[in-house]
Amino acid sequence: VCLIAIIIGVCVLNSYYEKFKQKFYVKQLSNDVEVRVDYDGEYFVYNEKSSEFTLKNLDWVSTRPDNDSLTVFCKDDKRGYLNVNTGKMVIAPEYDHAWLFSEGLAAVVKDNKVGFINKDNELVIPYKFDYGYREFDVDLVFEGGFSIMLNDKGACGLIDKSGNWVVEPKYDEIYSGWRNKYRVVRDNGKYGSAGYKGPV
Repeated sequence: VCLIAIIIGVCVLNSYYEKFKQKFYVKQLSNDVEVRVDYDGEYFVYNEKSSEFTLKNLDWVSTRPDNDSLTVFCKDDKRGYLNVNTGKMVIAPEYDHAWLFSEGLAAVVKDNKVGFINKDNELVIPYKFDYGYREFDVDLVFEGGFSIMLNDKGACGLIDKSGNWVVEPKYDEIYSGWRNKYRVVRDNGKYGSAGYKGPV
């Protein structure tokens, strides 16, 4: 009887341990801040230095950016930004979609329109670009002063930091830049290159 009780006790404790273990480290955002997830799939941001949960019950947290202190998080299907060094919220979750900051700006979506904000959550490029479903991921980030953008038909072009088209949206796909000179483009199954002032 004692042996059976011990076995049952061990099984119960092991079950609780497995659930508890899942709350631990998922990914490290910085030296002091990590993301934890519980067995219900909710994300928590924990600051080890201050021993506190700085954000709780999130849908997900994006990866740490290479050269920035802010990353995207999602709560109740809305996106905001947190500081990876403190774990604290910097921009409240108010956007339908959001991308990491690049060259000081981040693309955000409201009411199916894309605009760009700065780190003070000020709108720098107005919500004038259409956001629609694409069969591939489009990274709306600045590289060498230019970002891929879509028109209302889903065609890709490039814009500058004023929100002006520098390569008209007529391509099926545009890839990352090469030495800030040109980008590979795909159009009707064929590949070529586009300079920032047009095809080359």
